[in-house]
Amino acid sequence: MGSDTGTQPPSYSTVDKTSPDEFLTRIMDHTAQERSGPITPAIEREATRVKNFMVFMLSVDYKCNSSSKLSAIDREHFTTMHSYLLDLDKAHGIIMPSPSERHELASYFWQYLHEPCKYLHLPVESVLDAMGNLTKYTTARGRYKGCCFGVIQAAGLERLAQKLYLDIQIVMPRTIDDQQLRQKFVRAIDEVRAIYFQKITGIEAATMDLEWNNRKWCVLQNISYEMNDRGRTYESQRSGAIRDAARSAEFSVCHWKKKVGGCIGDILHRRQRVEAGQLAADHFYPTVINYEDGTKKPFGTSTKSWPRNWGYILSQFLPDYFENRSGTQQTDA
Repeated sequence: MGSDTGTQPPSYSTVDKTSPDEFLTRIMDHTAQERSGPITPAIEREATRVKNFMVFMLSVDYKCNSSSKLSAIDREHFTTMHSYLLDLDKAHGIIMPSPSERHELASYFWQYLHEPCKYLHLPVESVLDAMGNLTKYTTARGRYKGCCFGVIQAAGLERLAQKLYLDIQIVMPRTIDDQQLRQKFVRAIDEVRAIYFQKITGIEAATMDLEWNNRKWCVLQNISYEMNDRGRTYESQRSGAIRDAARSAEFSVCHWKKKVGGCIGDILHRRQRVEAGQLAADHFYPTVINYEDGTKKPFGTSTKSWPRNWGYILSQFLPDYFENRSGTQQTDA
């Protein structure tokens, strides 16, 4: 039987002439080539597209300039792919794709999603999340505004902790090659972390049996983190407001019109008193954010003192009123 020496694993007779690290690297490279097949220009092109997209999203999310660009063609490419996935999800459990349809879908998602992620050693779910964020957190004028405040509003601080940890541990190292730029992103992500968290330890996991079924088991995974005072206040306000909204879901629009109208009337009345010199304006107090490396940085007394240009990005989000964001730190007491 003939053999192609170009595809054979390295000869074991050379072990004594090769360092253990070099030998292991050769074995791993050969195994990777066998499993993934040849790297074609098309694969590299799509991987570069995904990589650039992820770097752009990280840059906007954490306000860290990477000189990355997202072309109109690439933007449409990723938003279209995300819309396809949403449409397919609507049919899931109701309509099953035919064999020919599955073939077309499999080829499309393999070429533009799975293969690039495999090339970059990047979790597919990270790219899916980024595509969803691009769709959800874009202004009416088409400007992507970042997702951090949208994430905590929609899903809470635990979800933001997951994003921060995975971005700094997995996504950023696998998409940003330049070491100096990596350090800039590490600092930028830590600045966002310091707004709500004292520290984010990591993801903890465990397996356990289901008590109600001895033949089944599950995996429990959660992000371990410690909130700072601002984080605890935000989570408490958010949970309380959502809980009260669920309890009062049966109330009529007229009921809410009366309650909210009364709140706004009181707010405007206090403003009139301030303008008339009868009441002091609410003021903001300075505080300090603590970084994981032990350094401290003071917050000022206006939105301009948010990390980097966070003050501007705050203005792009409709207020959720879970916390005061018209200033850096206004007491909710």
